[in-house]
Amino acid sequence: MKSAIRSGKEQILMGVIYKALFMLITSINALVIVKLLTPEELGIWYIFMALQTLLFILNSALTPNISRQYSIAFTDIGEGFDPRLFHTKIIIIYNKIILVATVMGVFFTLTYLNYVVDIFRLGNASILLSWVIVFASILLEIYFTSYECALNGFGEFKKVNKVNFVSRLILTLSIFTLLLSDVQSNCLLIFCGLYFFSNIIKRVMIINLFNHTFKDRGLKESRKTVDFFERIRCKLQKLSFLSLLSSIGGVLIVRSGMFILPFYVPMDQVASYGLTYQLFELGFNVIFTISIIVTPAWISAYKNNPEGLKKSFTWVKYISLLLMLICGLLITFLGNIILEFADVETRVQSVIFCFYLLVIFVLQVNHSISGQLLTIQNKIPFAYASFLSGIFALILSGILIKYYSVFGAIYAILISQLIYNNWKWPYEAYKFLRVHGNV
Repeated sequence: MKSAIRSGKEQILMGVIYKALFMLITSINALVIVKLLTPEELGIWYIFMALQTLLFILNSALTPNISRQYSIAFTDIGEGFDPRLFHTKIIIIYNKIILVATVMGVFFTLTYLNYVVDIFRLGNASILLSWVIVFASILLEIYFTSYECALNGFGEFKKVNKVNFVSRLILTLSIFTLLLSDVQSNCLLIFCGLYFFSNIIKRVMIINLFNHTFKDRGLKESRKTVDFFERIRCKLQKLSFLSLLSSIGGVLIVRSGMFILPFYVPMDQVASYGLTYQLFELGFNVIFTISIIVTPAWISAYKNNPEGLKKSFTWVKYISLLLMLICGLLITFLGNIILEFADVETRVQSVIFCFYLLVIFVLQVNHSISGQLLTIQNKIPFAYASFLSGIFALILSGILIKYYSVFGAIYAILISQLIYNNWKWPYEAYKFLRVHGNV
């Protein structure tokens, strides 16, 4: 194993390319799902995905911090760091997250899903089984994220994103086969089964990649690794708590509308809202991946090359903003044309709705990349702000959706973000670079 983090141009470029391919195949996958499922089934699927985001809160809170600790260890300790031993310490934390997610999942099944989709009614047995399969997939995802943290912290984005792409390609090809077989019933259940199967394949490939990349080390490395873990244990707990607040806020900001809409609008409108938001979110995720991939390099530059840090951040920021603008315009003006050509029943929301979403996501790209830069100090300054913004977005969604339907959901997101996050973190990133980037 090399001592330096793998953060060269090829690693960054291929990491982004595989992530883009992953999102492209995911977009195709989303279109095929829209074609395969009825509007009601599609609405239920988006509700499942909203709950998945909620159950991933603890996982989402911990993962970036764990990856960052790997990057710091690889940078500071080098050959003296044993990632396999460090992983045995980390996996204990993820097992606790699985326990919490299980309790949360059972609670939401008995309450929210029981009320919104009447999941325990005898005629909805296939919906209940579909959710059980998705829930099992969520728990597997949490457990094996610990392996991805080590690989991403080492800078192996190229191989990790390649695995993600291959598994999603398998899922998409399976769905195409299902679509061509002209199955008329239990499509949601069959799709959830295929989703679980592709996830199993992905996890097998991730474990093999982990075992191939990291070998057992000696006693000297073990002592250094244990010392490092003990040194950052309290710091990691603090960062994870702050990330948890940030993740809760993030989920509430972007998912409050999806949780509340089923109480006020028909399921086909929930499906249309979910589809439109998903397309924009796919674009955002591809673009934000650039900043995630360069983060290990930013950590190294923060210590050794401040001027290079400034140049890299500036390049990533403006390229990302341009790409988000182009992506949003394509969805706005070509989304329904593509869906109509594919003879899909569910449609993207109106042009004005898409315009609001475009503004939201351009601003989100700007402040998210700025926030990512600030985390290289091993701090999470935006945690409380994100949490409070999420609570505010939830309250606003409950009020505005009642009067403005689907528009109320995006009004709530836009207002809650404009008040603070959209301007605060770009400004803080600017101040940070003035001090540390020789601006």
